[in-house]
Order: sequence, then structure tokens, then C-alpha cells
Amino acid sequence: MMVIIALCLLLLIAYLFEYYSEKINVPTVMVLLLTGFILREVITYLNIPLPDLFFLLPALGNIGLVLIVLEAALEIDLGREHGKLISQTLILAFVSIIILSFILALVFMLTNGERSFNELLLMGVVFAGTSSAVAISSSKNLPQPSRLFIIYESSFSDILSIMFFNFLLWNSVVNWTSFYVTLGQLILTIIFSAISIYFLFFLLKRIEHHVKFIPIILLVILLYSLSEVFHLPGLIFILFFGLFLNNYEKLRSVPYLEKIFIKENPTEVKKFKDLVIEFTFLIKSIFFLVFGFAVSPNEVFNAKDFIRALGIVALIFGLRWLLMRLMRINLDRVLYFAPRGLITILLFVTLAEQGKSLFFSRGMVFLVVLLSCLVMVVGNVVGKNKDLEPDLPGH
Repeated sequence: MMVIIALCLLLLIAYLFEYYSEKINVPTVMVLLLTGFILREVITYLNIPLPDLFFLLPALGNIGLVLIVLEAALEIDLGREHGKLISQTLILAFVSIIILSFILALVFMLTNGERSFNELLLMGVVFAGTSSAVAISSSKNLPQPSRLFIIYESSFSDILSIMFFNFLLWNSVVNWTSFYVTLGQLILTIIFSAISIYFLFFLLKRIEHHVKFIPIILLVILLYSLSEVFHLPGLIFILFFGLFLNNYEKLRSVPYLEKIFIKENPTEVKKFKDLVIEFTFLIKSIFFLVFGFAVSPNEVFNAKDFIRALGIVALIFGLRWLLMRLMRINLDRVLYFAPRGLITILLFVTLAEQGKSLFFSRGMVFLVVLLSCLVMVVGNVVGKNKDLEPDLPGH
């Protein structure tokens, strides 16, 4: 019973920080990680046996990833006016992930020359993707153009980093054959997505039971899991489903598609969105609490890991600044919105689960997430203060 009480209290604290995060400019993920970390110390101090909760992270992370990408896709409006924004954010996300992964792999090679480059590249990808779970929820106070940019870019970054990671994980040798296999997997995923979306829309249209949306969410998670079992990029299916649902009014005008779409009922769609948001908050909160709890002080208070984490964060934002300058993206506060979070932790856990020998600890991942979020907080506050500064005469 005490476990239930503690969990409820922790989640309520997380909710309060989520509610007030817009005012205090502190991402909930930072609070959750630190809360889990402090809770571990309290339990240790009270001489209570520490349960090993690390095994929960893969399942929680994958479910959270599905819900986060679905939530992000439900925010994306497919309009001609967003064409430039979509292409711009897609290019930035793709180029950032590739360049950063290779740079980190080369840096890791300097100290771990005995590892294969494929292994080092996998470790580089761990830190290469922006976390939409953190970035989107922290961008609520940004001007609309900047917020849209963050939604698109971080969503693409989630999907591309997972796809690149899985490509390297499933192909120990990268050659033309592996590229052809990946292309075939993409084609199969598109076919799989089309059939699955048809099926899900059919259910949304036909189910009249008062429990309607939970089965749909469970089916989405199930279909994603099945696609991953067969080495298909399942996040593409999640993205397509969210985009179709959020843009069904536009897509209904396409010939031969109008019959498969649910009737025009904005209330039902809004209910589904609200439920996805609620579930995302719950799973995301438990995930970060568990990871914070799984990290020991010896792993965090380590000068060597702190310097490495600081170097990785500096590289992340240095490369981001350079790419934004080259692409002439003039959204100042967007520069600081490159936090690491669920994706980074999930990829780290996946490598550990696969039996890959890692030379960085949970503490280093913990520090990279915290430091990147801290940069976002400071940059957002400074940028906001600059926006509020009145223009002086003569300027």
C-alpha cells in the first residue's frame, strides 16, 4: 500500500510541475529525474532494500515513444502553407542526426579504438536525437512560428533517430544490400500503415460502445510492436495515423478516400486527442521517475562523466548553431530547444538490453539529459527577456 501512496504522490507532484511549467520555465523531465534520484537516496538512508526497476524501462520507453509521436502527429496540420517549414525541419533533423552521430563516433574512437565503427556509431546515435517529449511541452510560450518549428523538427528527429539506430542495429555490415533491404522495409511499412489506418478508422466509425478509445490506443501500440518484431520502422505508421486523424477533413475530399474516413465529428477527434495526452503524461512521468531512481550517486557525481557529458552538450548546441546559420533559420530561441530525453534514455537502455558493451554509464546519460534541458531553460528565459525589452529611441 505504501508503494501505491508514494507513486500517487510522486505523479501528483509531476502534474503540479507540468501545470506550472509554463510559468516557472522548468521542464517537468528535470523535476522527474531529480525526484527519482532523490527518492533513491531517501530509501537508501532509511535502509530499505532497493528494488531494481531498470527492467521496466524498455517497455515503458517504447509505449511512451508511441504515445509521444502520436501526440506530436496530432498537432501537425498538413497545409500548403507549411510546405517550406516541413522541408526545412526535416532537413535540419536529418542532417543533425547524421553529422552528430559520426562526430561522436569519431570522438569515441579516440578513446575506444578496439570497438568496431558500427558499435561506436550506435553509441553516437544515442545522443543525436532531440526529444519531442521535452521540446514540445516546453515550447508552449514560444511565438507560434517557433512552436510549429519545434513540433515538426523534434517529431522528425524522434522518428529519424530511431530509424537510423535500428538500421545500424539490424545491419552489422552497411552495404548496398542493407540499403535495398531498408528500402523494401519502408515500402512494406507504407503498405502496412495504409491497411492498419483503414482498419483503425473503420473501428472509430463503427464502435458505439462507451469504451471506445482505449481499444484504439491499445491496437496502435500492438501494431507498432508487431512492426518492430518484423524489423519494420513502426514509427512511420504512428506518424501517418496521427497525421490522417488530425487532417481527415482535408483528406476526405480526396476521391476514393471519403468512404473510409470517420464522419465529421470534431468532438470525437478531440476526445481521442485528450486521452492520448493524458496517457502520454502518465507513461512519460513514470518512465523518467524510474530512470532517475535507477541512477546511483556514484554514477552521477563522477568528474570524468561530467566532463564528457558537458562536451557532448556543447557539441550538440554548437552544431545546431552552425546548421541554423547555414540554413538561415532566424528563430533565435529555437536554437536552445534541442533537449535530450526519452529517446536518448530508450536507445541507451536498448543497447544495454542487446548486450552491447557500453563505455558510458547511466549517470552520463542522466547528466546529458539534465544539462541539455538546462541549456534550453536558460536560453528560453534569456530570449524571452530580450523579447520583452522595449525598443529604445533611435534603435
